[in-house]
Amino acid sequence: MAGNVNLLALETTSSQASIALFAKNTWFIQEEKSLKRHTEVILPIVEALLKQAGIGLSELDGIVFSEGPGGFTGLRVACSVAKGLAYADDLPLYPVSSLETIMFTAGSKDMPVLALLDARMKELYWALSGDDAKTDVDAFVSPPQSIILPPSVEECIIAGLGYEAYFSDLPIATQKACVKNVVVRPSADNMIKLVLSKGMKPVSVHEAMPKYIRNQVVGGVGG
Repeated sequence: MAGNVNLLALETTSSQASIALFAKNTWFIQEEKSLKRHTEVILPIVEALLKQAGIGLSELDGIVFSEGPGGFTGLRVACSVAKGLAYADDLPLYPVSSLETIMFTAGSKDMPVLALLDARMKELYWALSGDDAKTDVDAFVSPPQSIILPPSVEECIIAGLGYEAYFSDLPIATQKACVKNVVVRPSADNMIKLVLSKGMKPVSVHEAMPKYIRNQVVGGVGG
């Protein structure tokens, strides 16, 4: 990992917000467990982390934020705060998939990872990792009964958050393919590690948008 990169990351897709700063080859991380407080605590936490690192906002090389899928309010918070912070200094933004962060956290070079997040309404957000680490994953929202693995996937790791209650509703073949079951939430520090490991390209403030996935929320497919 490059030691001369300063990156800030915001992750608010679940009830536990995660804010991380990688600066001067050092990690500064803080979490907030109250969903209702996300909007009021993120900026003070960012300010505190920058102060701990001894750098200013203008010294950042970019801001990473979780683009989703996830909770509607949380996605809006992460994106709007990231854009607001980046605007003044024209900082690049790095939108990162919450499901891809889960894959990265629970990742294995030996088998695919099926990432799952509770989408409410008795559905799950999900994505299956591919062979090419440089390829973005496709995210979907479906009832658990509809999450069918391709025939080529005989074994996989299932990882994510809030899916446990739906595990028995997954197709039997999908359940049998699961050789490891990991409860893990997306985290801001792993978002930064993912950006650096994949060499992700940034977007401008105007290009940055959340991805809601579910049609009903925004009246159309996010993208």
